[in-house]
Amino acid sequence: MAYKSINGINRWIEVVPREAGRIPSANVGNLSWLRLDLIEQIFIYPAIAVSDDKDEWEYGIVVTTHLGHFHPSTVLHTLENAKQIVDEILTSVARAKWE
Repeated sequence: MAYKSINGINRWIEVVPREAGRIPSANVGNLSWLRLDLIEQIFIYPAIAVSDDKDEWEYGIVVTTHLGHFHPSTVLHTLENAKQIVDEILTSVARAKWE
């Protein structure tokens, strides 16, 4: 994930638009910067689930704003890693909104 900071506080996050039924992709031209204080929701979803063992699944992350749904990362993650990234984004969103 990529952030842009102003005065030591993350204010922007690089995202790609979410496309229904597709895994995140960083195609040329679809990367953009989203203000962190616009984020209203963050969720994790199973992107690749090819076994009965959820520990083997790969997960994507989506952030939601009034502008739409976006992926803050084009990489798929383990569930534990995805949870850590969500915590990081939540912290950045809180700081961007209230500091």
